[in-house]
Amino acid sequence: MESGIKSQEIQASQGGTRDELHSLALDLAGKDVWSRERARHAFIQLGDAAVSFLTEMLPDGNTTLRWEIVRIFVEMEDPASIPGLIDSLEDPVSSIRWLAIEGLIKIGPPVVLPLLEALMNSPGSAGIRDGAYQVFLALHKSQAAKRNALPINTLENYTPPEKVPVIADRIDSEL
Repeated sequence: MESGIKSQEIQASQGGTRDELHSLALDLAGKDVWSRERARHAFIQLGDAAVSFLTEMLPDGNTTLRWEIVRIFVEMEDPASIPGLIDSLEDPVSSIRWLAIEGLIKIGPPVVLPLLEALMNSPGSAGIRDGAYQVFLALHKSQAAKRNALPINTLENYTPPEKVPVIADRIDSEL
């Protein structure tokens, strides 16, 4: 089995076909920890080429696959993974949501506008609101944010869903 995975890693690292990427994704979702780790590293080596494929796989994956995909995004710190990480803020599994928050924090300021858009488009989503709060708070504390316009105080307590787009729009205009 290991030689098959090595072969897949080599092919994937050279651009890999969709079938080869799908095969790696099956290893990523499998029960064997070492196969998952090797597949994870192969996807990380692919970089940008893997992000769109993995983002497509995210909604349909089992819990293990979703967790591994988000972990890959965290390790890559690639702004191309922002949409997948934001979508993962609504995952029913708390460890996946937590990883998504960690990934967004690692990417830093480029996540601010996409997060604000997500808040405006999904004002009733507690996952997005809570995740955005954690990300904005961490960026604020690390002084990664250039301005003090992040909506930390507004999101700290429950904000009625109908007010979230107004708040996000105001902050967006200040950035």
